[in-house]
Amino acid sequence: MYSIHTIVGSELFKHLYVRDKRGGKEFDALGNGEDACAYVVSGVLALNGLIDHPHAMVTTTIARMLELGWIKTSKPQSADVVQWAAHNDNMHMAFMIEDGMCIGNSTKYGVPMRYGTTLDDGREPIAYFTHPSLHAD
Repeated sequence: MYSIHTIVGSELFKHLYVRDKRGGKEFDALGNGEDACAYVVSGVLALNGLIDHPHAMVTTTIARMLELGWIKTSKPQSADVVQWAAHNDNMHMAFMIEDGMCIGNSTKYGVPMRYGTTLDDGREPIAYFTHPSLHAD
């Protein structure tokens, strides 16, 4: 999935406008890119035919991935998906790339960036997911 590297700095995933069912008003569900990690990961997966469509929440993205044949792995490789536990009610996910680095959304910059598996708040990954077609020979 070469497209993982091409998303760094992209503003493609900054906004997702939805209508509030209670008040009927539109709002940016991604908070100008601040809350876009699941949208980034699921968007790239959808573009590569590895999930049905982009999702805005980590829990929904992972549930759909598992339904579509993704499995947990203890030996992550490039293009696998990384999950971190919630902090301030926000879970996080990104793509694993080479040398223990990830590419995923940055809440600080609101766009996908490269960063290590230990997040700025000290969180370490709690799960890694892979799909059989990612690493097939």
